[in-house]
Amino acid sequence: MKETALSSTASDIAVRLTREGLMSRPKLHPEILTKNGRKEFAVLPYEEFLALQEWLEDLEDLVELRAAKESEQNAPTVPLAELERRFEDVG
Repeated sequence: MKETALSSTASDIAVRLTREGLMSRPKLHPEILTKNGRKEFAVLPYEEFLALQEWLEDLEDLVELRAAKESEQNAPTVPLAELERRFEDVG
């Protein structure tokens, strides 16, 4: 099976996320607030909230890329070398 440009992109992003440590959940240090003896809220330092938000966005992107890769699994492909040759011929 030929690799599509999209599957290559998904693989590149997965490698980048793993290399940058983004595939592992950010470390969180919540303060738990209780009301009437029951846990009601978790308060995070703002930096941890931002890191968690970015991590979730990256995971959503990865899920979308994997779905796109799956839907394009049988699509016709053109090797990168062929695309480069075509652009060289035009330019």
